Amino acid sequence: MVKSVHVLIVGGGISGLTLANLLIHGNKNVKFHITMFESRTFCNSNEQSIGGGIGIWPPSQTVLKNIPDYQKFIEQFGYIMPFPSYRDADGKILARANEDFSDRFPVQCLNRDDLINMLLEGVKNRDDVEIITSQKIYGYERENDQVVVNVDGIKYKGDLLVACDGIHSKIRNCLMSELKLPPVLETDLGYTYFRADTSLPVETQYKWWSQAFETWGNGDSKKYGTHEIRFGYVPLKPPNAFWFIAVKTQKDHKYLSPINDVQVVNEGTKEFLKELVKDWKPIRTDSGEIVVDYEELINSTHKILRTDISKIQGVEQFPWTSQDNRIVLMGDAAHATAPNIAQGAGLCIEDAACLASKLNRIDYLKGIPEYEQERKPRAKTVQSVADLIASVGQVQNPLLKMLRNGVMRTANSFFPSLQRSIFEYFVSFSLGGSTKLRYWQAPGLSITDDTSSSVFGSVFPESNQLDDHVKEFKTSNIGGSGTGIVTVEKPSSFAKIVGAFAGFPCDMNEQPFHAQVVNLSQGVQRWSRVFGYNTSQQKTYSTTHALYRGFNQKMYLSEGVGGFLDKAFRFIYQIKLQSDQSLKYESQGLTFFDSFQIPLPSFLLPKSEWIEKPTKDGWKFDGKISFPMIGTLLHYYGQFKIDKKDVVKNKRIIIAGGSGMIGQEVCLEFIRKGYDVYCLSRSAQTQLNIDGVKVRAMNEDWSDLIDKNTLILNLSGSNPGANRWTSSIKSDIAGSRFQVIDTIIQNIDRAREKPLKYLQASAAGFYGNAGDTILTEDSEPIVGRDPGTKFRVEVCKEIEERAKKANCNVVNLRLGHVLSNTGGLLPYYRFSGFFCAGRFGSGNQFVPFVHIKDVAKAIAFIANNDTLADGAINITAPQPCSNSEMLRELRLIKWAPGVPLPESVLKLLIGESSVILTDSERVQPKRLLESGFQFDYNNINESLHGLQ
Repeated sequence: MVKSVHVLIVGGGISGLTLANLLIHGNKNVKFHITMFESRTFCNSNEQSIGGGIGIWPPSQTVLKNIPDYQKFIEQFGYIMPFPSYRDADGKILARANEDFSDRFPVQCLNRDDLINMLLEGVKNRDDVEIITSQKIYGYERENDQVVVNVDGIKYKGDLLVACDGIHSKIRNCLMSELKLPPVLETDLGYTYFRADTSLPVETQYKWWSQAFETWGNGDSKKYGTHEIRFGYVPLKPPNAFWFIAVKTQKDHKYLSPINDVQVVNEGTKEFLKELVKDWKPIRTDSGEIVVDYEELINSTHKILRTDISKIQGVEQFPWTSQDNRIVLMGDAAHATAPNIAQGAGLCIEDAACLASKLNRIDYLKGIPEYEQERKPRAKTVQSVADLIASVGQVQNPLLKMLRNGVMRTANSFFPSLQRSIFEYFVSFSLGGSTKLRYWQAPGLSITDDTSSSVFGSVFPESNQLDDHVKEFKTSNIGGSGTGIVTVEKPSSFAKIVGAFAGFPCDMNEQPFHAQVVNLSQGVQRWSRVFGYNTSQQKTYSTTHALYRGFNQKMYLSEGVGGFLDKAFRFIYQIKLQSDQSLKYESQGLTFFDSFQIPLPSFLLPKSEWIEKPTKDGWKFDGKISFPMIGTLLHYYGQFKIDKKDVVKNKRIIIAGGSGMIGQEVCLEFIRKGYDVYCLSRSAQTQLNIDGVKVRAMNEDWSDLIDKNTLILNLSGSNPGANRWTSSIKSDIAGSRFQVIDTIIQNIDRAREKPLKYLQASAAGFYGNAGDTILTEDSEPIVGRDPGTKFRVEVCKEIEERAKKANCNVVNLRLGHVLSNTGGLLPYYRFSGFFCAGRFGSGNQFVPFVHIKDVAKAIAFIANNDTLADGAINITAPQPCSNSEMLRELRLIKWAPGVPLPESVLKLLIGESSVILTDSERVQPKRLLESGFQFDYNNINESLHGLQ
């Protein structure tokens, strides 16, 4: 299953080294070999370093936790940034964050070179990493499906080339030339940065490490006039601090003339910088203690670097990848930005995480377009915010400057809470935050046990304090399920009326309970709680769990109220760990579509809370929904036992038709079992909204996915439906199936290894109209004279005959009518039952049905059963019912006589397709039962209750 891929990385900076670490330490489906080219003598050469302090924001920290020894490194070199503020030259606050800013946005401040050293240690002395230094790469060549880099006459060949060679990237413009596009050049922003890491005395009167700030003001020089400058200061690990001065460049200026590259400034420049800030008042704490004296800080600095600031303009307007996806731009080579919000390094780290996650698939090149699609908006946001800070902070017009300072001071003085919330809102926005997330969510890299990327872990970061079985269930990336016992009480008549309207389960005492959680997408889960599981009282209560970020930057668990209002009205919860290790979920209000919190007082809002107390293999639960002044509307309590996961390793399933009704359920089943799941669709852009499912276009060559541990499942084909079968519709029904089968066989023939099995969906319609005859897999079809029946039988037989031509084990799945609330024939039957239909035709014909959950379960059983390797297998409920029995179960008034619909009327209404309703197929799943498979829904009564 594991594929070997050689990656050429040009550039040994933060982005290149982070990517190398993530590729060699984390990917499960691909084994990477790295060759890295660096222009410096050593990746960590201090003499050639561009140096400087950097900020590692929470998204980047989540990524770096996947790299060996990160925790030890950050404890040694990192320093959490104090709450930041913006100041004027008098030291007055223009805007600031709350003092507990670091609780929500813990920024690790450190020296860039220290981070480079840590990243380098993660890839040194390894057989799968080669680092070639003192080599600047100017381009690449192509040889068949490989990319070639020439170094001193030696050819280095790779499957993929990633350009991490910075803002002046040569690879970027080589790529543009290949794509016949104009070169992408850096844009000079017209200002320069003087920056330094300074060692300060720890024992001093100054509170050097108590605040971080940026000052906006005029810098006056007797000889060189007035300059608008920004002065930034961030404490690093004592005794160090980082500071910078941003000022516009000027032609023919002794100290501010434009330059190229990085320069160490001389003493004259240092004196000029001191002169610019000599009249500025020191920064003080709220109690009046001095934090920073500007002149003292510059005097204590021995080495100041200068860099003119440029960026890559229009990152969304040029491609980051070649047409074959073998050349990729990353980091500053793709989106160099001004360093005004300390997110340049973070963006590079995020890029590496995103690309590494997209490469973690056997068809690694297919994930690369998703990397570009996801990262461009994020890079554009950071660039826009960084440019805004520079524009606002370096305003030259005196009136605009006065207006800016006046508005900001007024907001800080008279509306401090609002101002600080807005401050943190913009911080969140710049970090990729939304109404659901405080900042960009790093993808799961499966390297360390990082629970923070889960819905639960995002709201409850203390999840590592939970019992292992609880934590694993709550934060699993493949979902989970379990069973238990539940009691439901609605203590008043009013509660019963509200419960009936809201769809609450009926009152019950110690009845079976089942719950299942499915990850629909990153940040969204579906919880299905089944009260009275497999009993006549069964009621499924499905809600979605998501994330909600309040204006106060607090993270909440968002849960819909269920039913058709699930997305519209949603409780938001805080989760607290109690002294007895129980979890308490307490609602904090309601949101409308998770876009804003409904602004009503608490006495007008419903209240929801529940407690989960851990047991040996699950937890006890006690939940209530109540209304102020009315009391409890619903009280449910009981215990829950987590199902043991039966997870397979190193297996893949390719599902044609995975986006359909049955396909989505099957995708979820195999995701839960640990399979590598691919869906074949008409378009590679299809969105399934199921976390972990990858999509490939049906009509492309996807034989690279097939090996000896691969299953292929074909559920594809247009829905025959209960509508009139014209000749064109019949042609589409047959042709859509035959074409997909032919495509699958072609890919199997191209593959280097045979797949484990090929499962082809057929139908119980294979057996024709057989009356009361019991039909097993050995039975022959009974066609009769009806052209509709003949068509069904012929199509099913042709499907199975075509599938048998595949050069592997082939299993034909003869599916009954799949019962589901979202499609199939059941909606037609329910519609007929609503109008009290009593029977179709004679009413005695047998209906081969199966619950959709049993379909997915049976397919997974067949996939993992060596004895079910070929031939036909019936997937129908063990106890088929008659047509009249099914309609009776679906009638609103079961005791009332049903209205018959004669066969002739049905033919008049829907033509030949009426045979779907009138043919009799008494099908038995003989092979499944003999192999030990157990259906959860054996008869029509259980199946219909199982859909409630």
